Amino acid sequence: MDEVQGRFYSAQERYITALGHFFLNILNLDSFYSTVVKSLDAAKPQTQMECRDGMQQALSSPQGKRIIEKHPFGQDPEFFIQMAMGMANRSVRTARQTVDSAALVFAHTILDGVLSECVHISSLVNPVRWGAFVECRKVEFRELRRKSIEMLEREAVEAYVAQLDREPMTRRLELLNRVSVPLLKGQPIPTAWIKPDVMRAFDRLRQRIVHGQPSLKRRVVVGDEIYFAKTAGISILGLLGDAHGLWDGNSFKPKSARMSLRLLAIARREFPEFLEVMEDAVKRAEKR
Repeated sequence: MDEVQGRFYSAQERYITALGHFFLNILNLDSFYSTVVKSLDAAKPQTQMECRDGMQQALSSPQGKRIIEKHPFGQDPEFFIQMAMGMANRSVRTARQTVDSAALVFAHTILDGVLSECVHISSLVNPVRWGAFVECRKVEFRELRRKSIEMLEREAVEAYVAQLDREPMTRRLELLNRVSVPLLKGQPIPTAWIKPDVMRAFDRLRQRIVHGQPSLKRRVVVGDEIYFAKTAGISILGLLGDAHGLWDGNSFKPKSARMSLRLLAIARREFPEFLEVMEDAVKRAEKR
């Protein structure tokens, strides 16, 4: 457990928190994308009607009539109606593109975050294995006078793991596998199906979107990318839980009351609709 997080959370608490955040974020992303896409499809006829009506009003106004008289297509009113419909269709298309881009960035952020958190938790649970990656680090003599070897190694591991947050996801997954897979002792490897080239392609999607590249070299099905982020995150959490024995809920004992209070606050913030249903059910039960 590290110096900051360890004040309030054990490694298992941090793992359970990461697990809860991941599933909550994926649930929210699924709901967001599905709801908005369906809403855009349902709103398309209304958008077209509003654009058509707006164009007709503009054409019937005195100023609109003067513009039409001088326009090359002034004798073809249908041209202006079709232009209005084109504007409506473009509006729906660009809105869908924006939603797709946002969903892909959210999916990347969720998977990127849970992968980094799993690397941090693994280094807390088993710093010795992560210490192998910093064995060649140089240490100044004055540091040796002030700190023990164990403290210097822990600080080196913490700095190394913090630096990994900026590394590609393929690199972090590779290191997490190297540390965790030997601890499985022959059990199935949850992350074995995640191919580096697939993870690399997913990682690059966000870069292309953020840097404004309008086209992608491959066709992107947003639902499939969200599904990849979901299943990859579950597998990474499964690897960490299996390797370090963090799944066992029967032995879980919160380090402080803060954990329980935090869970209650999250439930009230994220699921107010369900709380209202429960409160109404209690009221109905009291009246019986």
